[in-house]
Amino acid sequence: MKPTPEGLLCALVLAPTTYSRNKFFTLFEHPRRARARARARQLRTLVAHLASRSDRPVDVRVDELPGGAVTLAYRLPSVGLTRTARLEALEASVVRWALHRASAPGFEQLAPGDRARVEAALAGLGLERPSLDDPIAS
Repeated sequence: MKPTPEGLLCALVLAPTTYSRNKFFTLFEHPRRARARARARQLRTLVAHLASRSDRPVDVRVDELPGGAVTLAYRLPSVGLTRTARLEALEASVVRWALHRASAPGFEQLAPGDRARVEAALAGLGLERPSLDDPIAS
């Protein structure tokens, strides 16, 4: 089973070196997977800006849209950047998850459904989740 674009998007945001293009070139030949790779790069940039310890973003605003989508806006005054991004529900969930893991201010809590949404997408990678009862393989 080949990874779904949604699973690939989440994996590339949360663990970007997991599927490097050089090692998994054929994985990115399909246009939807290539778009997922490009979008993951954009989402990682959002996470880097919002989780920065040295160059704090200001005026961070998250506006909820129907269906779980959000509009995310912020400014980075040190470089004169103002950014607004519209994120679909899964994109918003994976960005919140990454920001939560990075202990970014204002993202201490995940929104309801974030974890389930991201885990469902990651299940599209075709990997089986190990049972807690399985012995650790050595």
